[in-house]
Amino acid sequence: MQFLKADTAATVLIGPFVDYQDGVTGETGVALGTADAAELMKHDGTTFVDISTRTFTHKQNGMYTLALTASDTDTEGRLTVFIADENVCLPVWMEFMVVNANVYDSLFAVAGTDKLQVDTVEVGGTSQTANDMSG
Repeated sequence: MQFLKADTAATVLIGPFVDYQDGVTGETGVALGTADAAELMKHDGTTFVDISTRTFTHKQNGMYTLALTASDTDTEGRLTVFIADENVCLPVWMEFMVVNANVYDSLFAVAGTDKLQVDTVEVGGTSQTANDMSG
């Protein structure tokens, strides 16, 4: 599962797309605009979001890049992309984890540029206040 930064556009790698007849040959002609389904589901969503107008570019051997928008990544949690075109390729889906900016930057930014924010809520099972940590 790949991580995505919340509320941020990203270009992700999707695939491999393989021929629907032999299940092996990489498909180079998949187009979101004519596919049977090109959609995503956000965490705890109840409806699919159409992504058929997103930029989708074949790279090599059935692997494509897909440009996601900031509105695609505006819900933290699992994000599933689903693309199907039954007369061209087998269905492909990819799962991503959308995390808030602090988590993403603390994991993937240049070393030392961001720290994971943590707050002390309890110590030894006792709720803490700001005054408890003063020294």
